[in-house]
Amino acid sequence: MSLYALIQWSDLFTSIINLSTVCSPRKEIEQYKEGEYIEAKYQGKQYRAIISEICELRIYDPTSPSFTP
Repeated sequence: MSLYALIQWSDLFTSIINLSTVCSPRKEIEQYKEGEYIEAKYQGKQYRAIISEICELRIYDPTSPSFTP
C-alpha cells in the first residue's frame, strides 16, 4: 500500500509526497497522522513540514471491466 500526503513546508509552499520518503520521524507509514510535523527532503535538502492530508493512491484503468466513471 502506498500512502501519500499533502504537506505544507515551513515556507508555506505545499507538495504531495510518498510517506515512505519521510526522513524524521521514521515509522510505519500507517502510523503517520494529519497535523503531525515531519522532516522530509526537497531537492536534496531536508526541511520541516506538517502533514495536511493523507490519502492512498488509487489508479483507475478505464479499460478495466470494473471501471465506472
